[in-house]
Amino acid sequence: MEKGGEAEEVSHAAPAAEGKLQLSVDDVIDRYVGSLGLSQLLHVLLVSFAWVFDSQNTLVTIFTDAQPSTWRCKSLDHHHTNASMSSSWCINNASDGSKGQPSHVCGLAAGTWEWVGGNTTSTIAEWNLICHHKFLAAIPASLFFIGTIFGCAFFGRLADTWLESPRWLLVRGRNNEALDVLRKLARGKKLPDNIELIVPSSPTISIGVEGDENESIWTTKWAAKRMVTVMASALGVGFAYYGIQLNAQNLNFNFYVTVIINALMDIPAVLIGGVLLGFTNRRLLLLLSTVSGGVSCLLCIVFSTTSKGKAKVDDGSKSTSSWPQLTIEAIGFMSSSIAFNVLYVYCVELFPTNVRNLAVSLLQQSLMLGASLSPLLVVVGRLSPSLSFAVFGALSIVSGALSTWLPETRNAPLYETLKQQEEEEKLRRLPPDSSHTV
Repeated sequence: MEKGGEAEEVSHAAPAAEGKLQLSVDDVIDRYVGSLGLSQLLHVLLVSFAWVFDSQNTLVTIFTDAQPSTWRCKSLDHHHTNASMSSSWCINNASDGSKGQPSHVCGLAAGTWEWVGGNTTSTIAEWNLICHHKFLAAIPASLFFIGTIFGCAFFGRLADTWLESPRWLLVRGRNNEALDVLRKLARGKKLPDNIELIVPSSPTISIGVEGDENESIWTTKWAAKRMVTVMASALGVGFAYYGIQLNAQNLNFNFYVTVIINALMDIPAVLIGGVLLGFTNRRLLLLLSTVSGGVSCLLCIVFSTTSKGKAKVDDGSKSTSSWPQLTIEAIGFMSSSIAFNVLYVYCVELFPTNVRNLAVSLLQQSLMLGASLSPLLVVVGRLSPSLSFAVFGALSIVSGALSTWLPETRNAPLYETLKQQEEEEKLRRLPPDSSHTV
């Protein structure tokens, strides 16, 4: 990905004016600051550290909202006639426990059965969040993601109006402040005193700083269409990425092991995605990862059984673990994780500096909107695992299909303003020998 100019390696140094050395932000970073110094690395680590707390709050609901796997009829008490009759009624109306068949507790009278391990084993057991109350179990996780939406809306706007970067300051004409930030990033490296920062642009385009602050994604037709497409795609990506994680208990496998494997699969997802971004088109990579994740979810249906997700009679038997289903699910989650990470990079490259933070904020809001809906489907999956996998898979594939409407950004420059990006993208689409004026 090239920054601040045409795709070729070119310098943005301008002819000296009154002894000034005119350079773009990218030129200053390349020549004097360095691409990855201690300051940049520290910023990356601090930002990444914030995700630790986010992941803790996201994954804790998998354990706190877990439905106990087995139940049993209360023991017969021959000294109490009513208790004896109730227990006999439970046994007569439950499925044949000797065969380990599933039995739905919703059809049993209250007080005739109990969770194995007691009511303190999970939130669902303690508050009896089953049957017609089952969707209440999804509310805490959904509210957490909804709260994240409001946080993204506030801090995303704040990032475009207060928390400054050198590019942000330059676009708004605050050149001296932008240079001060670059000097801090240089950490002792000497920057020439005669540097004057400029906004790189084609010689045929006039970029004025005045009025750039009034540019808006929603009042610029091409940017609005692009943003809507990104948000629609993000809705499906977020739904699948978070939903697959929360859906761990609906697999035919120990869900503690499933959570660990999903967490471990995030590591190769980041590494593979980072490597592929270096030489693969963003649009193609997003499409392949979402389709791969979707197909994996659909394949999980083959190994789904109705015995998982419904509480079973405690008959002492052990459920059969499905390694093939776990393997396919892990591949699907890794693919969804790649799509999740690629979408962030793609969004950054699709929009210019003066609205980039807002665009990423809107992307994050759409991801969280999809995430807020996923716990509801996970609850449905306790009754029908096949349905949850089918919806996750279908939405993942649809989100990838939507990405085909977005322009390719590989080797494209990062622009500073909407006006500059609109004009230069027009020029990039013209034949090389075309003469044009703007």
